[in-house]
Amino acid sequence: PFRFLQYSRTLDCGCPEPPLIAGYTKVENRFVCADGYTGEAEVRCPCGREPELVGCMEKKHCVVPAVDKCRQDASDCNALDKRYPGSSCVIRCRDDPANFVTASCPATNTDPNRFLDYYPLRCTLKECVDPPETEGYNKTANGWECATGYFGVVRFECLPNATGWVYPACSAVGSLSGCERITTCGMAPLPPVDACKVDTSSCQDVQAGSTCELKCKFPFEGFKTIGICPAGNIDPLGLVLNTTLPECTVIQQECDKVEPNTIPAPYTKTLSGWTCATSYTGFAEKTCIPNVDQCDLKPVLSGCSQL
Repeated sequence: PFRFLQYSRTLDCGCPEPPLIAGYTKVENRFVCADGYTGEAEVRCPCGREPELVGCMEKKHCVVPAVDKCRQDASDCNALDKRYPGSSCVIRCRDDPANFVTASCPATNTDPNRFLDYYPLRCTLKECVDPPETEGYNKTANGWECATGYFGVVRFECLPNATGWVYPACSAVGSLSGCERITTCGMAPLPPVDACKVDTSSCQDVQAGSTCELKCKFPFEGFKTIGICPAGNIDPLGLVLNTTLPECTVIQQECDKVEPNTIPAPYTKTLSGWTCATSYTGFAEKTCIPNVDQCDLKPVLSGCSQL
């Protein structure tokens, strides 16, 4: 009762050939997309329905992008044949036609709302009226320059006039940039330890093109450093050092005048100076470091260790 039926030939479960419809053709006994269509033709046999052809979609023209008509000319792209998939056109600068980019429609485009692909095109305007605000700038026979008391490289650019930027009138107005007011130089605050050692008071308001001295504060000593405020300086913290900050060390005589408030166990003071206490060995030494809280000297004992 449990024996299966046997059959002598293989079952043929093929899909009947569907009728040709728009967008498809047959080449060498194989369905492909017809001209004007893109994709991969495929025969599909849905269960309970007639076989059908799927996979091919009609190619669609791309759309001309919305460019700034006062700056750019995209009229070459108006023709349909130049916006067909796989085709291209040119977008030019209106004031400089030699400056252009190529806009193209992808060869497989099926989206009727897709814009042409192109790299951004920067177009500068050639003519415009002078800007209403010119503080820091002077107009000369050679063009615009930085005014006295200002420094930089002038950049003059024609920009759209917000109240008259409508094609074809395209009213433009000039814009100036690049010149900044020359200012005195100062220094950024030093770290606490350096602030206790180095006197920067003469280098906080240095005229452009002038110099100042950074020197060691008492009770420190060392060689001074020169600070330079460049000519045409526009940075309030633009002071430049000719080398580095002064290397300030403690004046030994001043260190000898201060003693620790609390004497650590390994040390003892004798008439001849500091030595290691009983049960400790080494060579006692007293040095001084800056006390950043009050910028005075803090004595430090070192050199002795327990036996």
